[in-house]
Amino acid sequence: MGLSMLLSVCSEYGIEHDIKYNSTKSNVMIFSCKKLKDIHIPNFLLNGETLPRVSKYKYLGHIITEDLCDNDDISRQYKRIYAQGNALIRKFYMCTESVKCTLFKSYCTSLYTCQLWCCYRAESMRKLCVAYNNVFRFLCNEPRDCSASYMFVSRGLPTCKMLIRKKIV
Repeated sequence: MGLSMLLSVCSEYGIEHDIKYNSTKSNVMIFSCKKLKDIHIPNFLLNGETLPRVSKYKYLGHIITEDLCDNDDISRQYKRIYAQGNALIRKFYMCTESVKCTLFKSYCTSLYTCQLWCCYRAESMRKLCVAYNNVFRFLCNEPRDCSASYMFVSRGLPTCKMLIRKKIV
C-alpha cells in the first residue's frame, strides 16, 4: 500500500513538473520472507503502466536477488574470469611469464563487488577459486597437479582467498 501511494505521488509530481518517468526501465522486487509466503502483492503502477516484478536485478554491477543471496553475482564473476582468461591465453601464449603475470593481475584479479558478498553457498566460492586457479595454471603452462598456492606465491600474485580477504578488509 505504501509503495503504491509513493509511486502515485511520483507520477503526479512528474505530470505537474513535466517529467516523464521511464516505466520500461523500472522494476519491482519484493524481498522474500519465510513467514509471509502466501501474501497477495498488488501490481504497482507508474504513469499508468504496470511495473514488472523481477526476482533478480543488476544494479551498479552487482546482481541482487529477492532472497538476498550472492550466488548469481559470484557465478557472473567466475564466468567473467574464464572469458577474460581464455582471451589472454589465446592472444598472449607467446609472451614471457612476467608479461602473462602482469596481464593476469590486471584482468583477472579485479573481483568487482566482492565486498558486498555476505550470503553465498560454499560451492559458489569454490567454483570461483577453481576458475581463478585454472586460468592462471593454463596461462603459465603449469601441470594440473601443481600446487595453486605455490604457483601464485612463487610469482608474487595473490591467491583467490587472499585476494578476497584483501578486498573485504
